[in-house]
Order: sequence, then C-alpha cells, then structure tokens
Amino acid sequence: MNKCHHKLLIAIAFLFSYISSTYAESVWTLVTDVSELSVGDTVIIVANNANFAMSTEQKADNRGQIAIRKEGIFCSVETASNNTYDIQKLILRKGKKDNTYAFYTGDGYLYAASDKENWLRTENTLSNNSSWEITITEDRTNIVAQGANTNNEMRHNNTYALFSCYNKTSTQPKDIVLYKLTDSDLIRNCTVTLSVDSIDNTETLKVGSSYTLPSEVPEVAGLDFVGWSTTPFPIGTTKTPELNNPGETVTIDDTITYYAVYAKKEEVREPTYIKIENEQSDWSGTYLIVCESEGVAFDGSLNDIDVAGNFKSVIISDNNIISNEETNASAFYISKTTDGYSLQSTSGKYLYNTEMKNQVSTSDNPKVNFISYNGDNGVYIKGTGKAENYAIRYYKSGSGSRFRYYLYSNSLPIQLYKLNQTSSAYTYYTTSLNIEVTANKYGYSTWYSTVPVNIPEGLNAYYCTIEESTIATLHPISGIIPSSTAAILYSSEAATTQSSKTYTLSYTNATTENVSGNHLIGYTEDTEVNNGVSHYALNALNGIVGFYVPKTAIGDNPTPKSAFIAKAGKAYLSINPNEAPISYAIKRVDETDINPTIETMPRCEMQIYDLFGRPIKHAGKGIYITNGKKVFF
Repeated sequence: MNKCHHKLLIAIAFLFSYISSTYAESVWTLVTDVSELSVGDTVIIVANNANFAMSTEQKADNRGQIAIRKEGIFCSVETASNNTYDIQKLILRKGKKDNTYAFYTGDGYLYAASDKENWLRTENTLSNNSSWEITITEDRTNIVAQGANTNNEMRHNNTYALFSCYNKTSTQPKDIVLYKLTDSDLIRNCTVTLSVDSIDNTETLKVGSSYTLPSEVPEVAGLDFVGWSTTPFPIGTTKTPELNNPGETVTIDDTITYYAVYAKKEEVREPTYIKIENEQSDWSGTYLIVCESEGVAFDGSLNDIDVAGNFKSVIISDNNIISNEETNASAFYISKTTDGYSLQSTSGKYLYNTEMKNQVSTSDNPKVNFISYNGDNGVYIKGTGKAENYAIRYYKSGSGSRFRYYLYSNSLPIQLYKLNQTSSAYTYYTTSLNIEVTANKYGYSTWYSTVPVNIPEGLNAYYCTIEESTIATLHPISGIIPSSTAAILYSSEAATTQSSKTYTLSYTNATTENVSGNHLIGYTEDTEVNNGVSHYALNALNGIVGFYVPKTAIGDNPTPKSAFIAKAGKAYLSINPNEAPISYAIKRVDETDINPTIETMPRCEMQIYDLFGRPIKHAGKGIYITNGKKVFF
C-alpha cells in the first residue's frame, strides 16, 4: 500500500474514532498555515501549551478561558455541567487593512485596547486595532493588531487564566494557536431573505460574506422605492427609518431579512424653517438668521438688538429647524423695498448699517439692505453707503459673542432659514401594497390604516355609529376604505361556512371622501390607551358577536373605561363614558336582520351575573352567567 495513502487512512480512522468517543458539540482542527483561513470561517483561539481556549467571558480588560480537550490536531470543549461561560466561537471577517482579519464575536470585534496596558476588549466599529495580521510558522502563531496601540499581540496568560494583548517584548505570556471548525453538522451558511410586497426571495450565503442589496424592485403607483430595512415598518410610519441604500454592500452574520421600503411624499402641516441653498428671485418672507457652526440664531425678540449675547441656541436637523414659540420669537421679516429689502425683528425694529463700523443700527421705519447668496460663505445681508462691504455675521468671542454687521471677510458666516407653513415629508411603508386580513368563523375582522385600500370582492367594510342605547349600527363603506379610517370587515362566506377566510386589501392612490360620525378608532402601533373614554373591542362572547371590554384591558376587574393595549391595525369602538353600557350589540344596515339578533345580546346591565347570582355592572376577567349559560370573560 502506498505510504501516503496508508497515512490518510489512519488519519480518517482517527477522526472517526475521535468524533465517536467524545461528547464534544463541535470538532476543531489546528490551523497550520494561513492559507487554510478565509473570510467566513469559524475559529477558536487556543493556548499552545495548555488545554484552554478563549471563553465568552468578557472581563473588564481581557478574556477568560475554558477547558478543552486536545487529541493530536483536534480539540473539543471539555464537557462540564458547571461551565458559566462557553467557548468563544469567532467568525473571521476582512480587516480594514489588506491581508488582515477581524475576529467577530457576535457582539463586536476583538481589539487591542491599550497602548500601555495588557487589554483585550470588544468594539462595535471595525478599526485598525481590531484588524489582525496572522502569521503561522512551525515555531509559533502570531496574531498582531495593526492599529497604533503597541500592546497588540494576542496571547494566553496561564498564571492569571486569561487571554489578552501584550507588547512583543513581553516574555511572560504564552503562545496561542488557531483551531478551525470542521464539524459538518454545524450550520456554516446563513440565509438572506429579500421581502418585497410580502413575497420572499431567499439566498444562501457563507457566514461573514458580503451581499449587495438589489436596486431594482417593482414600481408601485404613488410610491417610491427608497431602500432596505431589517425592520418591517408599520403601515403609515412617518419617522425616518434606518435604511440600507439600494446597491449597498452588507455583511451577512445570521439568518436575516431585508424588507423593501417604499415611501409616499406628502405635505406636513407643521411649519418648519428650511435652509436657503440658492439665490432667491424674491427674498421676502419670515426667516431665522443662523450661524450653523455654533448652532445659534440672531434673537429678533430683543428691543436692544446690538448687544453681546443677542442670540439663542437652535437645533438643526437635515437643514430644518422646528417652528415653535421660541424660534418664532427670534425670527426676522424680510420685505421688498424699491431699492432692496428691509429687515425687521419680531420686536418691531428695522435693522440697517450705513457706516464703516461693526454695529447694528435700528429704526422704527423700513431701511434698505442688499441680500445675496454666497454658498459656503453664507448669505450676505449687506449695509448700504459706506457699509456696502459689511454684512450681518456672527462674532465668536466668549461673553462678547454677537450678531452684527461686520466686514464680510471676517467673523463667521450666516445662513437664512425660511419659515415654510407646509413642508414635504415621506411616509414609509414596507407592507403597503398587499395586506392580508382574515375574517373569523363568525365572518368578522377589524381594520385601521393610514393609507387607503381597495375592498376586495366578497368582503364588506363598515363604519360605526351609535343610534340606540346598546346597539352599534354598521354602515357600509363602498369601494375604498379611506386613509386613517377604522372599519369593521365582514365576510358572508366565512360566516356561512363557519370557517375563517383570508382576503387581500391592496393599496390605492385613489382619493375618496372620509366617512363622518365614525365611532371607531385605530392606531398604527401597539398603544396603551388611558384617556377616560370607554372602549370596546369586537369579540364573540358565548358565540355572540358584539362589542365588549377589550381582552387587552389592564387590571384585575377592568371596565370599558380601563386602560387597554390597542393593537396595531385593529379598530375599537370609542364612546363617551357617561353613555357607555357593559356591551353593544351590532346591526348591519345593509342586512334585513340584526346579526346577532338584539334579543340574544346582553342589552342591559342586569343580564350578567356572578356565580352567586348577583348582577354585575362591569364584568372583569373570570367566569360569569349570561343568558342562562356560564361564560368566560
């Protein structure tokens, strides 16, 4: 037999024998050459001359150790029931520098954390200090961080039972080696799922590998594709989501889903101050005069304008400043004059400068200024006459800081932020196009969304009014459920077959009039409601569909006025508490009968009793008697 072949058989036989004889969860093989490593591999860091590996214990400044079993070129975790920590499995990633690796723990990257101390910690953002050069020779394995910190060699300290980083001149710590995962039973691949309109496209990738997010997704009328998110946004979310851009390269750590995010541009009523970023044909309007680098605005509320400290702090976000009582008080009004523009403070003073001096002059009558846009050097609000080379700027000098007319080659530039009574904003959706609802075996479901949707065939939609003391009347909604309209949905097929049925409601950009007098409310996110108003949820009690105290009501003996958790996308009946009974029957006006019939509903407060036969006004959670039957609330 060929000697090489003979050795191979021995090695294979040893591996099988080793695997079968150990209780280890995973089998690890010694890495003897850097070429055996690649991004995405799972490795462990092991003491070269001791039976310990780095553990998941992150101490203040170093890593703990865990016992392992070595047999030849293989090792496994020693089985011990009292282990507080596990072996630290590390995923190799590409470091910031060429030919370097990063050790990803699942929570961050191992890095050499000090220039003088023996520290090994974890950081969230990859840096040169968490990028390691690995060299392997017959004598030793060197793992050296490539940042500025000089205590940068990873080693094992047997004396103190830890792994940390040391200076290359240190002789006390012992060498380490790498073992690579070879257990075929451990999942080494992960999946990325791209969810577009609830349709999933799944790809299998190697752990730690890169993936480029697609930039082409189906176009939708009225909606723009704006990016990918790892969080599905509720319908109608108006806050700016954290998005990955189309075409961006992302690193895959685990099984992860990216949701395609659409956006609809809408007008927002809340006024805001918006930065002027180009020359204006007409500068008329209400403005904040802002020094962006210092985050301050000229205070137009002052009667004495030309004083030190004539400013207020402002918060700038995405070139916007929120309009509120304080910012509005600091504003200035710019109006057109025959020769230029007047600049008036909210205190009523007109600002100007006609002298070759650092100052602000004021008048009770309009005075001329010249205004121009000058890019990064700001907007010039210039004086006239001898002050033609002076413009309003910000002088930074401790307690003497102020806004004034200065030579516009000096001091800090200003920008103008114009008040806009309506501003454009995006409403984001990740589940906006095809939304599934399921009618229960009684035929009912509820609905709330901030987007309009088409009502599919076979499903009816209703809004609700209270026209009788204990009856909620359902009125039909035709064709489209308007935006921000809570509704009751009904499927005659589900009710007839006594089995649930799922329908798809599709987004529409068609406009329709909102319903009036609707007593139903809804929320786009799970919300605790505690406003003193009585609330009811559509439910079935003892087989009878009606409006009852929500099951999510808070407290041991809740009433319709109790706080409750309103679930996202659901509709609830909201009634003045002084007019609220224990429950409401429902009646659909497009049906000839009442469903369920009024006679079978608990119509008055004396129809619900406790187990001792006493009438109950507001039933909490528990067993009661109604209509001669025991029921559970």
